[in-house]
Amino acid sequence: MIGTPSRQIEVVLTVTPTGFKPITKVESPSVVLGACREVLDLLLSAYTNCGQLLHRDISSGNVLVNQSTGKPLVIDWECGSSAYTAQTDSLKHVRVGTKDTMSITVLSQKTHTFSADVESLIYLVWKTMGQHLQKPAFNRGIKVGEISVEEWLRFDTRCLRVATDDLISRRRGLWSPDSTFLLDIEQEFPKLAGFFEFLTSLSRTTGTLGFSRPRKGALGEEDIVNVVSEVFKRGQEMLGDTWAQ
Repeated sequence: MIGTPSRQIEVVLTVTPTGFKPITKVESPSVVLGACREVLDLLLSAYTNCGQLLHRDISSGNVLVNQSTGKPLVIDWECGSSAYTAQTDSLKHVRVGTKDTMSITVLSQKTHTFSADVESLIYLVWKTMGQHLQKPAFNRGIKVGEISVEEWLRFDTRCLRVATDDLISRRRGLWSPDSTFLLDIEQEFPKLAGFFEFLTSLSRTTGTLGFSRPRKGALGEEDIVNVVSEVFKRGQEMLGDTWAQ
């Protein structure tokens, strides 16, 4: 997307461009998080410089990474709109996005804000990393409550078969400061301590930002980006370039 709010040229890609691959296929945690930090800056630039433009469909098929440079490319802006249009859609009870990365507010048919795009990016990070974990214990059917560990980690197409209210409840529980979910599953995967340390840090951040339950005095767009970007940066330092074995 190129241009000013009054004149925009949008490129819609129907095939993955040469040299790029979906972020979920990227092998390095550091590259994944580095690319997502740049996506945060891109989302902020689109919102700030293009009439409060929101992407509204941050998902595994729409965030690509250059295999040589690690630079991200965000595609498929056809769901994008101004914050005003997004608010109008919410009043019509229209949900826009991909369910497995959809924010709690959008699932709840509340207005789609800038923070909803950031929350979707966080779910994309969660899904990407979960897909690369070694899964020797999954075959044992480990569960936390009624949810399998694999289902929680991957956040994949199973979401499409989960009732919306149930998915909202699960995500609110995940980001709750009282949640013991991450501690519970870390006991099952002790070799992945760095990964769960990162997720715990991320969980605390999203709780602070009020993604699960929007709060008064919420941070502005730039502050949200700064907070989440710093957590991603710490994640790069914790996880490095290879997955724990």
